Amino acid sequence: MIEDFIEECREFINIPSVSYFEKPFMDFIFKKIPSSHYWIEKNQNFIACTPKKKKPKLSFSVHIDRLGIVYNGVNFVYSNYYGYRKKKKEYSPSAIFGKRFVGKEVIAYDLKGKTIGEGIVRNCKIEEEVNDLVFEIDGINLDKLNAPIPIAYKSNLLVTENEIIGQIDNVINVVLAYFLLKNKANCSVFFTTKEETGDSWPFILNILKRLKFKDIVILDTTKLDNKDYNANDIVFRISDDLTEYNRDLIDKFIELAEENNIDFYLKTKKPDGAKIKNITELGRIIKESGGEYSGATIQLPVIKYHTQNETVKKKSIEQIYQFIKNILDNL
Repeated sequence: MIEDFIEECREFINIPSVSYFEKPFMDFIFKKIPSSHYWIEKNQNFIACTPKKKKPKLSFSVHIDRLGIVYNGVNFVYSNYYGYRKKKKEYSPSAIFGKRFVGKEVIAYDLKGKTIGEGIVRNCKIEEEVNDLVFEIDGINLDKLNAPIPIAYKSNLLVTENEIIGQIDNVINVVLAYFLLKNKANCSVFFTTKEETGDSWPFILNILKRLKFKDIVILDTTKLDNKDYNANDIVFRISDDLTEYNRDLIDKFIELAEENNIDFYLKTKKPDGAKIKNITELGRIIKESGGEYSGATIQLPVIKYHTQNETVKKKSIEQIYQFIKNILDNL
């Protein structure tokens, strides 16, 4: 399974998908889905796939957007901050997020996914006049093109004996979800945009309401320290800083993991007084619906989170795919 999975990853990661500019990747995913087995609904914010002949045993959601840079007509800015401004969200820019791009090769692309410029990020800094994180990029001249223009990491995927390395958040789970659909799993799958900017949860909630599903399982990556990363293959989140998740469903996951000798890690909300809050799309769904809709998360443990060198174990991918198949067999 893993070799086929890696080959799909190589193809999927080649399609850029910066937050708010996911159209090329969304079009690519849409063409790949086996329409003979699933009803497919697509708009600019999501793709929803539901089985044609059976009631789905479970619904999964994966976000398809990735972190990047946006040329706004004046400056090269961080994609999350571009999204925050577009939605008029308040934020305090931090150069920490920009340093991940310094020294990296990047590409500018159009909404068909065609590369329209290439360059290297030389520096980033907070520009107080515009209150934004601004990048310096050598080699890309977009002055004659209509802004906004997305800029993504140049595609890379490194495969070692035991790990896969690249900007795999959340491509790795998009491929995982595609494998479920490819093998005609009895589940629904939602591919959503704008998760990195915190804007994906309304899309999921609206789908759940229309399809009359009460629970959603989010597939994503999550960072662990090196020790916990090496010791665990799956992460279950119990709660975030907004609310508790569906503990009955999570307990079923835990029981199944224990029965199959899968090493797992439990994540919960941050300690009281923590400076940074951990607020997830599932937490927002539960909170905004007053608990009417809920769910759980199944996450791949990674290191070097939110960089071009994000790293996941091959064993974790194999374990999580088999685990999801076991879930669908046992519900």
